[in-house]
Amino acid sequence: MKNQVLEIRNLRKSYGSLLALDDFSLQVNKGEVFGILGPNGSGKTTTLGILLDIIKPDSGQYAWFGARPFSNQRARIGALLEQPLFYPYLSAVKNLEIIADIKNVAYGEIDELLEKVGLTGRKHSKFKTYSLGMKQRLAIAASLIGKPEVLILDEPTNGLDPRSIAEIRELIIDIASRGITVLLASHLLDEVQKICSHVAILDRGKLLHTGRVDEVLNSSPMLELQADDMRALHLALQHSGVVDEIVSEGPIWLVRMNKETGPAEVNKMLTQQGIYLTHLAQRHKSLEKHFLELVAENHA
Repeated sequence: MKNQVLEIRNLRKSYGSLLALDDFSLQVNKGEVFGILGPNGSGKTTTLGILLDIIKPDSGQYAWFGARPFSNQRARIGALLEQPLFYPYLSAVKNLEIIADIKNVAYGEIDELLEKVGLTGRKHSKFKTYSLGMKQRLAIAASLIGKPEVLILDEPTNGLDPRSIAEIRELIIDIASRGITVLLASHLLDEVQKICSHVAILDRGKLLHTGRVDEVLNSSPMLELQADDMRALHLALQHSGVVDEIVSEGPIWLVRMNKETGPAEVNKMLTQQGIYLTHLAQRHKSLEKHFLELVAENHA
């Protein structure tokens, strides 16, 4: 496929009796911000380690840019795994110059990268004087040296305060808007929902779901319904042929509709039967609820 950046096929990895990845397959296309979402120990970091040729799988294979892995591909991929490592007594500029030397890249883009991550004013400060958020932003700048086509991030906001989390989130969104494909591993639902265009839900090494984030959020529409005659409302819904599930939630009925049926159609249908709603609201399914349901099923 022309736009395919990464294809993973049937990856399996175990550590003794612990099965970290179980027949894991995935496809990532150019320009996507793809989140691998899962609880701690689900296999996220193992997956990224395999993709960066740090960990060898027991079986299965993967392809970057339509080809089997080879050393020259690494220059097209930027990565930030675990905690950023820099020389504490050197400045941001000096640390990035060392990274550029390792990657055999000229220093010309360093000032631009420091501006992009908001560190221009502190570029000559020693790394040890940086806050955790600043250290993470410098690490992202380092991963972008050499103008990679893909950026891999493992828990990029782990341990940060709310302000730093928001700054990193906006930075990733900005990077993606420039056409860089982002593969992000996280256990934070809110992070994936706000940043990613696509999501793969991983638990105990198994892929439970993959698809667009907005499709998850807009799937299985739920309506909150209330009427003066709740008994008549319930009977009408039961015999409507457009309702998949009805749940009592305090004074309202929480109703899961067929995908083709929206609030306007439901209101019209009930009005034609002489039932007038006193409350009608649409409730979208959250990524959190979808995630928790899938994980619960996998643990059953």
